[in-house]
Amino acid sequence: MKRHLLAICLTILILVQTMLVVSCRSSSTAETHEIGQKYLFEVSYINHAWGYVDQGMYVDRDGNVYSYDLSDRNPRFQYPEGGIYSQALLDDKYSSNPVYMRTVDVETLVEMSDLIGAASQGQLTDRVYIGCDGGGESFTAFLFDAEAGVYTSVLTRACGDWSRENTAPEAATLFDWLQQLRGGSMC
Repeated sequence: MKRHLLAICLTILILVQTMLVVSCRSSSTAETHEIGQKYLFEVSYINHAWGYVDQGMYVDRDGNVYSYDLSDRNPRFQYPEGGIYSQALLDDKYSSNPVYMRTVDVETLVEMSDLIGAASQGQLTDRVYIGCDGGGESFTAFLFDAEAGVYTSVLTRACGDWSRENTAPEAATLFDWLQQLRGGSMC
């Protein structure tokens, strides 16, 4: 009798845990898709000295983090004036050798994406010349205009040969998070 009761209790416990996991996954997926843009963040490294290097990582609306490498692309990727990208242009950029790295948890992704608007209001410091031939690393968020269908780059910080930063506190928070996600930086 005790074994039978124990088996029933274990079965109920397993069913409850399964339902919790499924419901958590369902709500996480729903929350993720409330983010109305495909691309949220990018960390890039570009260097023209001693050859051409253009590589980095990006975070999509599902929290997936991918690396990309445009270094050997011919013709080279043409960056838009003013840092304003169409969906098609970002799709093209990120289709070059993407490699899945990890997934950001939904709560963090939503928390960080909620900072983009405020970060876009920050002022950029003057560019400061720091070095030579080291290239440059940029930590960027994308502000999406759904009506126009365009992404505007919001620089949080750039470092390397030339350095500058966004003065908004939200930009500093995004930079710290992106730097941690990247696993360090040259900043």
